[in-house]
Amino acid sequence: MCGPKIAAERATDIAMGITEQHHRAGQVALLTMTLRHTRAQSLSELLTGLAGAWRHCRNSKVPRRLWRALTTGWIKRLEVTLGPNGWHPHLHVLLFLGADVTPEQLAELAAAVTRAWEAHLVRQGLGTIDPEHGVTCRLLDLASAHELVAEYVAKSAALELASPGTKTARRHGSRTPLQLLADLARDGLADDHARWREFEQAMKGKNQIRWSDGLRADLLPDVDELDDQAAADATDGAARLLGALDRRTWKALRSWGPGPAQVIAWAESPGTDGVVAHLVCQGLSRELGQFAALLPPELASG
Repeated sequence: MCGPKIAAERATDIAMGITEQHHRAGQVALLTMTLRHTRAQSLSELLTGLAGAWRHCRNSKVPRRLWRALTTGWIKRLEVTLGPNGWHPHLHVLLFLGADVTPEQLAELAAAVTRAWEAHLVRQGLGTIDPEHGVTCRLLDLASAHELVAEYVAKSAALELASPGTKTARRHGSRTPLQLLADLARDGLADDHARWREFEQAMKGKNQIRWSDGLRADLLPDVDELDDQAAADATDGAARLLGALDRRTWKALRSWGPGPAQVIAWAESPGTDGVVAHLVCQGLSRELGQFAALLPPELASG
């Protein structure tokens, strides 16, 4: 049960940071960056190329000038999936922008980052990027940003594995690492075992989430940052749940059968808070009902 709790903790920090940015009249954009890949390439090789390209697109002269002029910081998340074409590592970067940054300026930054990103990958023998999907950038409103955070909770904790009917929801045969692990436990295929071992070795010591220097302290000066162990041991599930709610979701909760009080009671129950936070953020009332059916009677009647 540690995974959902840690993911919920990290997601709530991000959600609070995004909310504070909007309260300050700032803007948030999502930058997604990836590279071409084949089954013949190792995850370690691809991660090395990804990390090098990220450094290059921040340190090259033109992108560096635009980063400094237009952004106050960023939150980077490394995501890895496995599909028919092998490992697919990619970055999701939340850019924190000033209120006066125009769409044209954001497009200029994205173009400069794209050029630097692709140039490094080509030099490393990793090829050109897909012109449509290699680097994308879009502004987010508060609601869409919070939905993105809820999606992070689902993927990081593999909560979709706990929900009925989701095992067939993999797009184009793509699997998260924990879906790979679940398949290995069920089927015991040698290829899945080799892929999982490769993932363990390649990801050891890698940070999946990183805030740029000073950003968290600026946005959340009074919120303590918990390490993974402290997050896993924490019991304030209701606080994490409430921190992830936006006005639209809270309004929907008020009209849903069990009501807000019952959902908060579930969130305060050990081991369930991350699951509840994800389902509530996604507005999945049907899945919440299924979740309630799995609870012990003393919790379900809360």
